[in-house]
Amino acid sequence: MTDLNTANNTSVDKDSLTPLASLSVMLSDAKTSVAPGACDTYTITITNKGPSTIKSFLLITIFSDWFLNPTFGSASSGSYNSITGLWNGINLASGKSISITLKGMISPNATSDIINIARVAPTSEFTDNNPDKKTAYDINKLIKV
Repeated sequence: MTDLNTANNTSVDKDSLTPLASLSVMLSDAKTSVAPGACDTYTITITNKGPSTIKSFLLITIFSDWFLNPTFGSASSGSYNSITGLWNGINLASGKSISITLKGMISPNATSDIINIARVAPTSEFTDNNPDKKTAYDINKLIKV
């Protein structure tokens, strides 16, 4: 049998790859209580449980109104923009972590517990295949002096 149309003898299978990452975030000042007027330092740690190496992600922080003048330290890798929440310039492989510190002062006028939150999410070119541990909380009882 003769093939009368040789133009249709080729097939192309094109797959788009979507890198997968499983990010988690931890937030801690290693304390359970703070006093008004005291300085405090938090460490925010992001871990990638893979399987893909991630190049950037979003880190959003929500700090108590009682936490004054928050200042981020240098990122352990890449660069973090606290205004946009973008942390980029990294090669965070599966099983690896990076961190950043945040310093501030507890308001001398604080009247309630200090509740701070950190959230992590991949940027649009990554899919996060695990919904767990995307939000971390740190709660400190206010010591009344």
